[in-house]
Amino acid sequence: MITEPIFCYPALDDDAYLDFLRAIYEESRHDAGFSCELTPVQTARFAERAVAMRLGILQRVYAGEYFTDSFDVPRLSERIRGSREFIWFWGRSQTVNAWLDAEVNDPATCELGTVSVIDSSDEFGAGMGEICRSGSMTPVPLKPYAVKRIIDFLSGAIPVLHHAFHTLLLVPRVRAAAPGIRGGRSVNTIHRKYIRSRFWGFAPWYVMQGGFLECLEYREVNRSLSDVLRGIDTFSTIYLAHEDEREFVGALFAMNLPAQADAVSFATQPPGAARARFRRVGQASEAIRPYNHLAFELADGGDNSELLVTLDGIDATLQDAACTVVSLDLSLPHTLGIQQALRDRGYRLTCIRPPRSVGADKVPCRGSWARPNPRWRLVAPHYVVRKSPYAHEQRVLQHLRHLLDSWAMSA
Repeated sequence: MITEPIFCYPALDDDAYLDFLRAIYEESRHDAGFSCELTPVQTARFAERAVAMRLGILQRVYAGEYFTDSFDVPRLSERIRGSREFIWFWGRSQTVNAWLDAEVNDPATCELGTVSVIDSSDEFGAGMGEICRSGSMTPVPLKPYAVKRIIDFLSGAIPVLHHAFHTLLLVPRVRAAAPGIRGGRSVNTIHRKYIRSRFWGFAPWYVMQGGFLECLEYREVNRSLSDVLRGIDTFSTIYLAHEDEREFVGALFAMNLPAQADAVSFATQPPGAARARFRRVGQASEAIRPYNHLAFELADGGDNSELLVTLDGIDATLQDAACTVVSLDLSLPHTLGIQQALRDRGYRLTCIRPPRSVGADKVPCRGSWARPNPRWRLVAPHYVVRKSPYAHEQRVLQHLRHLLDSWAMSA
């Protein structure tokens, strides 16, 4: 019996992937007269109303427990007009048209679904957008509109979106539902089975509904798979200090890119000194910082900014955040000592961003080491206790259980 993969299907080439998505969209969409969507081209014309409606929907979905950068309507409206945020809505055609005509403006009662793509280059690098701010109060299913959003990105149907980003990342929820708390199974199915985004690990980055720190997934959709394949050709060697981490990352490549997995090699050497300084690359506002992660990356040797911090300085920020995350360039052997120092401090490798080569920009594989704040209860993905018949999936499940166990023991 063939078992559906838990994490992802192997990547398709660009043409085959677009054909697959279009077929899924055609078979899942409703009668065009029953439901429709508003794309960013339309919502940008009403930026303030769109930002306010998005916030209202998300606060209802999460019963008021929503802690993202969604509240500053004037500033976020300017980001929309500057093509740094893009908002979609979908719902019954009657409701969508009423919103367009300003007949429906009350977020407390409006039956729409929403999702956004935001420019996340500050934390993840140039050309990286994030699919986020997702929630629905409409009975109209998400599936066809989630798939169409990816089609529009890949095909260039929304040119500004297509040209702004080479990669869309997302960190979807995967917890099981609980009384009064929505789960992530259905959204996980859409991203795994129908959108077929690439799965690159876990992201325990945010406190969600109910006051739980959720272990989310880290996924990507690439504008062109060739960007990643060229990246592997350029940065084929990955330095990791520990065998369990090498097995985890090797399994990720084997699941996503089985034809290219053998092109990735792993290396290690005795770790050197861990003296280094880091710069902060991701920071939520003070009001929502306790529910969000703080992100750091290794500073360049010539960076003498007074804002740089040591590993001790990073540890000191954990009390103010839900989680601290340190990103390292895995093509550099001198990061091995830092990897060991992070591990000694309770950090664990949770996900990678694969290498890519986009035009003149060549970006090596990056690993993210995370350490959750123990004051929050960490909720695991719904599949954490499953067993898989596939060796690579089983290796990833073991890694997930080991990192959760290590954090539980240090709490």
